[in-house]
Amino acid sequence: MPNNKDKGMLEDLCLKSVKDSPLIKCVDRLFECANQMYENGEVKKYFEKYEYFKNKEFYRKIFSESNGKIKNIAKAKAQAYLSVMPIIVKSVGEGAKKGYWNFESEELNELKKFLEYFKNTL
Repeated sequence: MPNNKDKGMLEDLCLKSVKDSPLIKCVDRLFECANQMYENGEVKKYFEKYEYFKNKEFYRKIFSESNGKIKNIAKAKAQAYLSVMPIIVKSVGEGAKKGYWNFESEELNELKKFLEYFKNTL
């Protein structure tokens, strides 16, 4: 799912459709930087520095459930990509409506075949 050969989710496929976009290079650099900050403990140190964060449920959950790492990279990268578009949208579906994903990408061929099959059989 969703290309019938790789593991993943819709966001993975959307990101593959724009893998040659110059904006994806920016998104990739953002995540490289963020992952480095998580790995070297800088993010955790920041949150531990303030009593405000220590008393918040989200803080305790972030570091106990995710071990201080980005939990869902594909969803996070898709949101980052959508956030740098001329008009920001909240979901991959809204991004599709705006034309932010490349529907001509070869990465979508298997999905197109799958949908065509249902179109012709129903």
